[in-house]
Amino acid sequence: MKDRAFETFSAMPPNLQLIILENVDVPAWLEGQPLTHFTGNAAAGRADLFPK
Repeated sequence: MKDRAFETFSAMPPNLQLIILENVDVPAWLEGQPLTHFTGNAAAGRADLFPK
């Protein structure tokens, strides 16, 4: 079901923004898509939603 949800999200028009609040890994087939991965770690991905 998770992969189906990501398939649906990836088909959305590029002018829309979608924020998913889940603690799951993004499927490998989405690599290279315009997405931001919030990691909580400034050394990997983006640490926070809001700048400090």
